[in-house]
Amino acid sequence: MEVLERIRALQRNWQAADAAHLALDQLLAAADPKAPLAAKNEWLIELGYWLRRKARVEVVAVPVVPVDIFSEHTSPSADANPGDGKNSDTEESARPKEALTRLKFFLRVLERHPEAMERVAATLQSIVAELDAISLLCETGLAQSPGFWGELRERLAARAIPAIPQTGEWSTLLTLLFPNANDPSWIAEIDADSWRAAQLLLVLPTREGDLRGHGIADVAASLRVLVSQVCATGLNSGIRSRMRLADFAHSPYLPLARAGEELFTAGEGASPDLGDAETLQRLNVFRGCLEECRLAAGRVFEHLEDNGVSVDIEFRVEGILARIARIEMLLEFWLQPNEPEAGRRVLASLVASHQESRSIGALWRQSFARLARKVVDRSAETGEHYITRTRSEYRAMLGAAAGGGAVTVLTVYLKLFITSAHLHRLFEGLAASVNYAASFLLIHFAGFTLATKQPAMTAPALAAKLDGLEKPGGLDAFVEETLSLMRSQVAAVLGNVAAVIPIAYLIQWAFHGIFGANLFTPERAHATIESFSLLGPTPIYAAFTGVLLWLSALVAGWADNWFVYRKIGDVLAYHRRLRFILGDRRAARLAAFCREHVSGIAGNVSLGFLLGMAPVIAENLALPLEVRHVTLSSGGLAAAVGVLGLSTVLTSGFWLAVLGIVSMAFLNVGVSFFFAFQLALRSRDLPRLERSSIYRAIVRAILTHPVSLFMVTSEPDGASASESHSKTASDSP
Repeated sequence: MEVLERIRALQRNWQAADAAHLALDQLLAAADPKAPLAAKNEWLIELGYWLRRKARVEVVAVPVVPVDIFSEHTSPSADANPGDGKNSDTEESARPKEALTRLKFFLRVLERHPEAMERVAATLQSIVAELDAISLLCETGLAQSPGFWGELRERLAARAIPAIPQTGEWSTLLTLLFPNANDPSWIAEIDADSWRAAQLLLVLPTREGDLRGHGIADVAASLRVLVSQVCATGLNSGIRSRMRLADFAHSPYLPLARAGEELFTAGEGASPDLGDAETLQRLNVFRGCLEECRLAAGRVFEHLEDNGVSVDIEFRVEGILARIARIEMLLEFWLQPNEPEAGRRVLASLVASHQESRSIGALWRQSFARLARKVVDRSAETGEHYITRTRSEYRAMLGAAAGGGAVTVLTVYLKLFITSAHLHRLFEGLAASVNYAASFLLIHFAGFTLATKQPAMTAPALAAKLDGLEKPGGLDAFVEETLSLMRSQVAAVLGNVAAVIPIAYLIQWAFHGIFGANLFTPERAHATIESFSLLGPTPIYAAFTGVLLWLSALVAGWADNWFVYRKIGDVLAYHRRLRFILGDRRAARLAAFCREHVSGIAGNVSLGFLLGMAPVIAENLALPLEVRHVTLSSGGLAAAVGVLGLSTVLTSGFWLAVLGIVSMAFLNVGVSFFFAFQLALRSRDLPRLERSSIYRAIVRAILTHPVSLFMVTSEPDGASASESHSKTASDSP
């Protein structure tokens, strides 16, 4: 019991330590400009704690100043019981208005007590003088390394090892001074009078001297450093070669360096005179160069979309854009250092970007968005072929889906023969994989469609429409496109099932009529029907199959991006030996063929092996998982009915299997579409609220016009049969 009491006491002390902080009178007394840097940093950190805390306010005597001021008890019990967890730093930091109120109170107290103000000002100025302001303005919140894993290791170490006040780096001090996510919000809300009063503390002449002029010089030096970083990255060969420049001399980063040097040299470390015509001209030239550099960076993104996405190149371009934004922000402050709005924006932005640069979640979201774009942008063009907008396209989709269903019948019977052979589980999985892959490739090259492979491809095409969401009518157009996509999925499923069921049944019926035997045993037929029952694990297996369908789309998108980015088509077209063997024209045709079908081949083969080998791998991991594909299962059910006879349709087991297949249709399509659409949304980095509004608009449209999910109720303006997309039947997952 004594040990437990000690443990509880330690826990209470731990929580009390989180709630404890110095009172205002103690903070004023502790300000000492001649103290070591670590002690002054600790004093500043305690001041930050005081600003963010909510404590009971009482009148107490201040030993240092001759007038009583409001102050708090240092005991944690002055607020709440430290053990109840209600007084944590996170809880209190959720009150930005209280932080603003306490800041105003702190500044009023200093204004009434000049001696305390001088001591606080001297302490703040000595801290600023001893720390490197240039690194704060140029590096804080800006990624320094393009490597994901290296950055992840740094952030994990920063989270695991607490920061210490014995530091000469602003980044570490910011971590301790503003540790909470809503600190930037209350900083941005500081009123102009409070900001000027706080700013006065940094320029107020004291016995220790003052920092007048040093801050502006540091901003000018930081602008020079940032401009040099932007130019160095922009002139990198990997970036420069993707800007579509006529030659090196046309790079916008060359005049940016010259314009920046002329502007900052003329200022000589001080704010420029905006009344001088020559200074204004230099400023306008510099801003024009910045805009040209921004546009050039945007052209790199366009090049990547057309020629394959590189995560490393995207990271570097995003770094250029982030530094240009930082330059514009600091430039505004450099031009008008006494303007409160500019100063607030700089401090709030530095704190926000620093917190984001330490966040593991932010790193994951940014990297995931880059990876998503790498896959999604290469899949969107293919997915366009699956979206039906006119009646002629809808009929073409039904026909292509019927063809896909007919080919799937062969896959169903080959799968039954493979499982009847009782091979070793590994070889059975490999044989099933080859069967699936060959069938899917046949469907692809025949121009047919397999419904469940569509959603993972159409979602990226749909997400590409999000780029115009902010335009007038953009949301309505996006919702209409979504309804067209869903209607296409329904048509594809109906076409597959409408073909596979009668053909599978007729093959079994004809075989029995000709040879007097069944293609598989009645016992196997009963087991097949039972395995599709809605009351069993069928929905779980169908959802798992939807995930596999989505993964195959990722493989297809990655393969297409890799083929384009690495210029494999040109490698094939200009390969010396291939041209010698095939001739120039045939080598070029081979390259064009591979470029057109690399996504389809990769997606179909990967899907075949995922469906065939996933159950084998899951079994070795002791996971009871199988695949349930709506088209394959529909064919299997029809074949089982052919073996057992039409009287089977009157049994409850048959209808439970039918309901199970219906659930497969929803889950195969729904799960694969959900993951693909989420990936596509992440690639556009849409805010959560905007995504929610999109979902609500889609649901509202479905409830308003449910018939539009099953037929084309109205043709698009100007649409005609001749304008129908001829590639609707192309099946490239």
